[in-house]
Amino acid sequence: MKENLPTRKKVRLKEYDYSNCGMYFITICIKNRKEIFGTIQGNKICLTETGKIAEEHIYNLEEIFDNIEIDEYVVMPNHIHMIINIKIQKAVKIPGIIKKLLLKK
Repeated sequence: MKENLPTRKKVRLKEYDYSNCGMYFITICIKNRKEIFGTIQGNKICLTETGKIAEEHIYNLEEIFDNIEIDEYVVMPNHIHMIINIKIQKAVKIPGIIKKLLLKK
């Protein structure tokens, strides 16, 4: 089954510790570019219920991880951009933070 999946470009640095303090630009895209988060009307995003849930989960990340700050974010119809600031180095890395965002129930 794995042979049917597209090959993804590796964008992470091999030896970099993603728990280091600093600002990280994150993009999360929806499979097949489905517009599940909302629609653009004029120059404004109108979030769907799914988009509102995604936004709420972004807000909650700072409560779950006391060492991070969401500097900026934008929820678009088919993707999310955000800047995560790791203020204090702890064991959790950026992939763990994103996993918590995506799997929160």
